[in-house]
Amino acid sequence: MNRLATSKRIQIVHLLMEGLGTRGASRVAGVSPTTVSKLLRDVGQAARVWHDSAVWGLRPLRVECDEIWSYAHCREETLPKAKAPPPDAGEVYTWTALDSDSRLLIAWAVGDRERDVAMAFMHDLRGRIDGRVQISTDGFRAYITAVEEAFGSDADFAQIVKVTGSGMTEVISGSPQLPISTSLVERHNLTIRMGLRRYSRKTNAHSKLVDYHRWHSNIFFTWYNFVRPHQSLGTTPAVVAGLADAPYTLEWLVALSDQMAEQVDWDDDDPLAA
Repeated sequence: MNRLATSKRIQIVHLLMEGLGTRGASRVAGVSPTTVSKLLRDVGQAARVWHDSAVWGLRPLRVECDEIWSYAHCREETLPKAKAPPPDAGEVYTWTALDSDSRLLIAWAVGDRERDVAMAFMHDLRGRIDGRVQISTDGFRAYITAVEEAFGSDADFAQIVKVTGSGMTEVISGSPQLPISTSLVERHNLTIRMGLRRYSRKTNAHSKLVDYHRWHSNIFFTWYNFVRPHQSLGTTPAVVAGLADAPYTLEWLVALSDQMAEQVDWDDDDPLAA
């Protein structure tokens, strides 16, 4: 099977992490959009496998959770007029859980903004944390049941209920201590929008299929946790959280897909779309 040189694959992944879309990365790197999409798929799936195997046994003191809006194929309001939309077309939400101290993105989920996704997201977060933790979220009511079922009595949980011009803190369970805030995870949402072209507002750079939205997000979040030094930390969140001794490299990130390729037989005839 023909394979791009490692240096070329590193270049493409770097371009994707610095805000370029599939077609922009293909023009700069001098390869086809389909080649970029295949690489995005391979590295995106491998990045998620790595995260699931490496990020667990954590003991954060405070975790902030939020959801970031985007869409696939078309906006929700234009979905009734869309021609042959894929099953997951329309609004897409990325749920994120951030360690307030290490800035590690502990868990994420891509889906709709419904109770079932909230439940799966919180159970995934719970599986990565040892012991009790303080959780802060916005006022979305689905969090209440999800946190209770996933954490039981092992969470001090409060919500920031936003009203015009201010936000009120509502204690849901336990005894959360100050600061109770979602400001860091909301700032992280800006990092996502600045670094991931698929999250850009008012452009045509959105994902046409949810799978590519998910895979691109997987790469970005693994890069954020393990590769890119955080400006305020001076190193990566993974180092601060004790998951790595030093920042990893883009070569390491690309190599994850090589490890998975030995186990997965990709169908190169699959139609790929950015």
